[in-house]
Amino acid sequence: MEISNLFNEMKNQQELLQKFLDLIYLQQKAIINNDIVVLEDLLTKEGAFFNQIEAKKILMSDIIIQLAVKYSIILESNNLSDFINSLKLKNEFKLTGLIKLHESIKKLVYLIVEANNQNKILINQAKSFIKQLVTIFAHANKNSILDRRA
Repeated sequence: MEISNLFNEMKNQQELLQKFLDLIYLQQKAIINNDIVVLEDLLTKEGAFFNQIEAKKILMSDIIIQLAVKYSIILESNNLSDFINSLKLKNEFKLTGLIKLHESIKKLVYLIVEANNQNKILINQAKSFIKQLVTIFAHANKNSILDRRA
């Protein structure tokens, strides 16, 4: 196992996260347009992405463990940040590409979290709007019934 294997896997993860972010933006558009059919399809695809992301996370952890053993690095946890910081301390590796890619992945994760939060807000606003409409219509129907009896 080599650092290049880690770099390649990080590239794969970056591509997967970018596709996931694109999917979340499509969900946002479907929520705004109230397109339930498209939203259901996208939610199904989201489940598949979660499975792929989890599999990549496990693979990345395995690669990090193998590289840590190979280069005699003791890690506090098997995460990428820890591993990169440990490599920096060794001063034996050119890490510029790895660090840039790691920063790109962190930015994508931040954007995914941000977009998901926006989607939650949109959904909550839609639910609130529906509740208000139901209340208005229920109240209007009561008034209408009372007016007919009068």
